[in-house]
Amino acid sequence: MTSFVRTEVHGDVLLVVLNRPEKRNAFNARMNGEFGAALAAGQEHGCIVITGSDPSFCSGLDLRADPADLPSSGYEVGWAEMHRSRVPIIAAVNGPAVVGGLAMVVNADFAVASERATFRDTELQVIGYGNRELMSGLQRRVGSAWTRQMTLTGLPVDSGTALRIGLVNEVVPHEQVVARALELAGAVAAQDPAAVSTMRREWDAVAGLPPATALWLHEDYLRPFADAPTAFLDESRVKGLLGRK
Repeated sequence: MTSFVRTEVHGDVLLVVLNRPEKRNAFNARMNGEFGAALAAGQEHGCIVITGSDPSFCSGLDLRADPADLPSSGYEVGWAEMHRSRVPIIAAVNGPAVVGGLAMVVNADFAVASERATFRDTELQVIGYGNRELMSGLQRRVGSAWTRQMTLTGLPVDSGTALRIGLVNEVVPHEQVVARALELAGAVAAQDPAAVSTMRREWDAVAGLPPATALWLHEDYLRPFADAPTAFLDESRVKGLLGRK
């Protein structure tokens, strides 16, 4: 039986590939279970990269599948399950990302896109109301005005626009999108995992707070790492970070 989600290990990075291309990598219960298991396995690595089997990244839920079957997979729907990840997630967006696929992009720590990628929220037109993950998540990523345009019109945004509005960090040639995401993931995975995990929690906690409050909270998050600056007393480490011999 063909797996709907494939995984590959690249050093300390787990590559997760959505593998239902004939359904535009749409989720049914079985795929949801495989994706949840892949994310769970990814917690043993330093970073996770998510991409799709061409030509699509992900089109969200399979509308021909029964949503009531999803709980049988043992996991929340994939893009919501991403919130549980203790390690960073990078989306390598290789093609159209629609509704749930778009939610995967905004729930990732950041995204790299192929020049072929497009981004679209059609939940209002299809279901009659906004997607739970996108109502707040998309707004945090691109701001109120672009969220309203994408959600109220249902029209796609191309990769160039996605880059300009901050939905993705980089746009690269299609054949390089996974390689570039893996390169970035390798750099992330090389960092101290405890510090990375704590910093991710701090970013979420201080989002939207006044600067003074954010600085006050920072001291609490920093406390377990209070000795970290002393590492720079080690001249060999400083030279290594600066790329000097």
